[in-house]
Amino acid sequence: STLALPAEWTVTASGEASSLAVAADGTVYFADASGLHAIREDGTSAWTFLAPGSYRSSPAIGRDGTVYFGSGMDLVAVNPDGTSRWKFSVTDGVIDTSAAVGDDGTIYFAAADDHLHALGPEGSERWSAPVGNGGEPSSPAIGPSGVLYVVAYEDSVPNPGTRLFAVRGDGTNAWSVIVFASTPPGAPTAGDDGTIYVPGDGFIYAFQPDGTHKWEAPIATGSQGLALGKDGTLYAVGSSFGPNVHAVHGDGSAAWTALTQEETGGVPPVIGPDGTVFVIDHEIHAFRPDGVPLGMRELGAMATTPAALGENGMIYVVTPSASHGGLDSEVHAVRLP
Repeated sequence: STLALPAEWTVTASGEASSLAVAADGTVYFADASGLHAIREDGTSAWTFLAPGSYRSSPAIGRDGTVYFGSGMDLVAVNPDGTSRWKFSVTDGVIDTSAAVGDDGTIYFAAADDHLHALGPEGSERWSAPVGNGGEPSSPAIGPSGVLYVVAYEDSVPNPGTRLFAVRGDGTNAWSVIVFASTPPGAPTAGDDGTIYVPGDGFIYAFQPDGTHKWEAPIATGSQGLALGKDGTLYAVGSSFGPNVHAVHGDGSAAWTALTQEETGGVPPVIGPDGTVFVIDHEIHAFRPDGVPLGMRELGAMATTPAALGENGMIYVVTPSASHGGLDSEVHAVRLP
C-alpha cells in the first residue's frame, strides 16, 4: 500500500551530501562540497559555514549545540549560530568519518592517520590511540562503560584482516579481535548491555564487552550499519537481491525478514518512537516492529545516506538530484503519519 507521507520541503546540496544530523530544535545539519549547512525546521537556510576540504564526514551535535564535522585534515567545531569555535588538524590523512560526543563533552573521531583521537570541548587533544594501519577506520561507537569501538583493517602478521578495536576512555587499547569479513564491514553498534555488534560479509557479529565472540547471525550482504531497537532487536538492510531487510533478536535468532522489491544501498534503517522501522532505498518503507509492512512512499531516487528522524515527526532523506544529472543531491523533509 502507499503511505500518505507529504513532502514538506526539499533543499538542493552541492555535489554529494553527508548523512544528516537533527538538533533538538529541529535544525537539520549536513555537509556538502560548499560547506556545512544549517536548515531551519521550515526548510529555509539558517546559515552556511564555508570550509575547504572534503565533506564525506557527517555532522555530530554536542549537548550544548556545537556541531562537529570533518573537513579535509581538520575536525571543525561550529557554534549553533554558524560562527567558528575551533578546528583541530591531524598530521596525516583526512577525516571521512563522523565524530561521537561523550556524556562529558569529549569528542572522539577516527582519521585516515590510523588513530582514534579524543578532544576536549575546547578543542585540545587529550589522547590518540592506534587503530589498525589500513587508512580507513570506521566512525567510533561509545559503549555504556565509556569504552570506544572502531572497526579498521590491520596488516599484522600472522593474522592480517579487519579488526574490531576497543579503546578505554583514557586512550589505552583494551583489546582487538578479527572480524571475518572479506569486504569492509559496517560501523559498530554498542548495546546497553555492553554487547558490540558489527555487520559484515552477510553476517551480524556479536562480541562480549571483553572481546569474546558471542554469536553471529546471517543477513543479506552489503549492510553499512545497524539500527538497534529499544527492546534489543537489531535491524539491518542489505544491498543484495532477495530478502534484504532483517530483524535479529538480541540472542542472535532471527525475528523476521522482508523483501522491499528494490535493490537497496545497504544504508541502516531508522526506528520511530513507536518502534516503526523505516527502510530507505528508492522508497520509504515502513514496517511494524513485528515485520508487518505498513506501506511505502516513492522517493524517485536511491537514498545515499541513512535517514534521520526529528522530534517534530519528520523524516529526512538524501537522494541524488534528478534535475542536475545526479551530480548534486537533494535533502527531503517528509512528514510522518
